[in-house]
Amino acid sequence: MDKQTYFVTFRTGSKVEIMEEEIPDRTIQYEITADKEELKNLQSMINELKEKDIFQEHILVRPFKEYRAAVDKEELQSELNDLLDCIYELGTKETKENLKAQ
Repeated sequence: MDKQTYFVTFRTGSKVEIMEEEIPDRTIQYEITADKEELKNLQSMINELKEKDIFQEHILVRPFKEYRAAVDKEELQSELNDLLDCIYELGTKETKENLKAQ
């Protein structure tokens, strides 16, 4: 399959998008090359991350259940790490260098 160039964009908060063009603003962007199947997998990972995102309001609803909030944060971090691993694998040389430096 043919691979195309995309930009995985992290905006304020945890809004993550896949874009076809680089945007010149204050966002974090990673350039990747992916075929349709790889792109579908990446989008699925982003969707899962969005579904499990934790907002302060969620924690405030259960102020005395800190253990649950800690578990939620840990799960979210694990999924974010998986997403970044996928971005690294699909990333251009520059993207890989940027991710290694972090």
